[in-house]
Amino acid sequence: MHPLVSGGPLKHRYRLEQLHFHWLSEHAVNGIKYPMEIHFVHVRADLTVNQALHRKDGLAIISVFGNVQSELEDSDLHMSEVMTHVPKLMRAGNRLSGVLLDMTKLLNVDKSSYYTYAGSLTSPDCNEAVTWIIFTSPIFLTDAQYRMFANIGIVRHNFRSLQRVNQQVVYMPVETKVKVPQIVQFFVDVGKAVTDFFKNFGTFMANGIHGR
Repeated sequence: MHPLVSGGPLKHRYRLEQLHFHWLSEHAVNGIKYPMEIHFVHVRADLTVNQALHRKDGLAIISVFGNVQSELEDSDLHMSEVMTHVPKLMRAGNRLSGVLLDMTKLLNVDKSSYYTYAGSLTSPDCNEAVTWIIFTSPIFLTDAQYRMFANIGIVRHNFRSLQRVNQQVVYMPVETKVKVPQIVQFFVDVGKAVTDFFKNFGTFMANGIHGR
């Protein structure tokens, strides 16, 4: 059974298909990239993957930044469960089956504070089919954990370079107190823009993104 996500800027329910990691991050905030970015790739629940790739609202990708700290409390070890499997995936083509992950640790962020925009996949064919939801607060991993990712296979970094904005507009809830990223265009009247965009979602500010 696939986990489902709905709410916020999403007009449909979406099922989780896969998650993957990028280092460095593929998005930047105020021109600065995070060490890591995790993508939770969702497909519209009423569509196949192939159908979703050809619909502007076919995919929803929830993105969580990862930041590095040298010392972390046990309660902040968001990546510990994932890291137990990484040593078995160091070579191209390595696969694991029957692995269960507690994804709540990877999503242990403020879900009411996020950027959202209509965009594309970051890998070929770069289909313009994605509603991006990028949480503003990161999870944390240690220096040793990050170095382990950096040593996977022959790829030291696996991110797409920043792209031109191409008239996309990035929205965020009006209560979010985060500086506007320099890499996006923004409406002057942020409050009105966000209110209009989310007018069909009267409870999203109170509840944020939620799974079912």
